[in-house]
Amino acid sequence: MKAPATLRFAANRRFKIVQFTDIHWKDASPHEARLLAAMERILDSEKPDLVVLSGDIVHSPTRSLDGCRKVAAPMIDRGIPWAPILGNHDHEGDAKREDIAACLESLPLSLVDRGPLELGACGNYALDVLHQGSDQTAARLYFLDSGTYSPLKPRVGGYAWITREQICWFASASRGHTVPSLVFLHIPVPEFLAAWEKGDAVGQKNEIICAPELNSGFFAAMVEAGSVLGAFAGHDHDNDFAARLHGISLCYGRSLGLDTYGNLPRGARVIELREGAADFESWIREESGDEVYKFTHSALTEPAG
Repeated sequence: MKAPATLRFAANRRFKIVQFTDIHWKDASPHEARLLAAMERILDSEKPDLVVLSGDIVHSPTRSLDGCRKVAAPMIDRGIPWAPILGNHDHEGDAKREDIAACLESLPLSLVDRGPLELGACGNYALDVLHQGSDQTAARLYFLDSGTYSPLKPRVGGYAWITREQICWFASASRGHTVPSLVFLHIPVPEFLAAWEKGDAVGQKNEIICAPELNSGFFAAMVEAGSVLGAFAGHDHDNDFAARLHGISLCYGRSLGLDTYGNLPRGARVIELREGAADFESWIREESGDEVYKFTHSALTEPAG
């Protein structure tokens, strides 16, 4: 078994994450070179300590596993640890969802853990970020497989939701951990809409929020944990906003895929934690190199009431 990479705050007491989302790798695409070049340009500009692939990594009728390997190459070539989760489209090629999870797990510098099998075999796990000068945990990152489509069709349509079993796992995994924490999932929780409508949002909402039709209560579990600063999703390619609700910043990544819908310039979300502070900064790094929509978690406001 390969030894996992150790995540640790840098000497400047910062820990930087690049979130690539909705890559939608398509085999034999004419955009292959441009997509990989965009990833490489963003990585070389930001020099992150960790890359998160927040779902819909591949969406291709053939050779999905080969697509996973190609998408991982920019991180592997630069020696950057990376943590993937799956989206609702990843399994729609020639490989089963479990096959893709196993392939991602086998690749160098991958930190994915398929987690307890009773939760689904495709990635529910937590990673610790250690202090710069010790092996004590300074921050914690949670990754959840938000599934695909409603298991209760036709009675309940739309997308899947974080299950009760996953919520129990998260509650147990976060219990007693008071360090600043972030959560990553593909499909946004329904509270993204309330955050947009109530909060002082940074960024754009150019399409409906495609959250599950059922609210399973995962946002409540994040609030109750008391340590979660932000939750980061993908899924909606023309939304990239961040807005705060009940002390948690709910943030979209910026879609990167070129073989899928979306009118926003392609890019990635960057998140930078500060050691010892219950805070983070975040911005969008566009394919062009432009930095837009920079904000600080603690400065996002939410009206009372």
